[in-house]
Amino acid sequence: MQRRTGVVLGVIAVVLAIVALMGPWWVVNSQTRLGGGFTAVGQTDYALFGRTDATQSNLSSSTNTSTYGDLPQTGSVFSLAAVLTVLGLVLGIGTVVIGALSGSNPSFRRFAMIAGILAFLVLLVAPLYVLSALPAAVNRDAGASALPYSGFWGTKSGTFGIFVSYSVTWAAGWAWYVAVVAAIIFLVASVAIAASRAPAGMVLRAPPPPP
Repeated sequence: MQRRTGVVLGVIAVVLAIVALMGPWWVVNSQTRLGGGFTAVGQTDYALFGRTDATQSNLSSSTNTSTYGDLPQTGSVFSLAAVLTVLGLVLGIGTVVIGALSGSNPSFRRFAMIAGILAFLVLLVAPLYVLSALPAAVNRDAGASALPYSGFWGTKSGTFGIFVSYSVTWAAGWAWYVAVVAAIIFLVASVAIAASRAPAGMVLRAPPPPP
């Protein structure tokens, strides 16, 4: 029963890891108000393989998707995070496959546990690396004149003269949290598989001694 539970949890973690590859890992929201009632709202979603900029104002709205070709430092951070996520996903798939085949074989259960722990560690490193490295990378790409990001989560507001005010907030995107959850589930799955026992009637016994 524990082995089956571990395999099911592993499958869930695999699906979550795949979803994390496609969603935003960091989101920046901005709002600008000008005199006369003009308001512009923007949102930038940073995913592993590109970003999406959406803007809306009193006059128009637009959405643009692009790669990190113009943001080399930011792109480097997400490229490494993508490699770690894919590697964690592969190790997680190995955990599920070996766990499903383990049956009464203790060696297979140990291999599944090792693969699951490695999947947990590698996949967890990806969001933690983005957490620590991304703000500085975005600041370097933007240049000294742009708004500096002081951390992975934050907010800033201010004014330009007397006619323009702005506010900016930035935080982890939902895919960042999904990656963390997937990593934890891989660990739980590996422990469940390793703790499973052979089904009744399948316990291997040594042959009786010869007469």
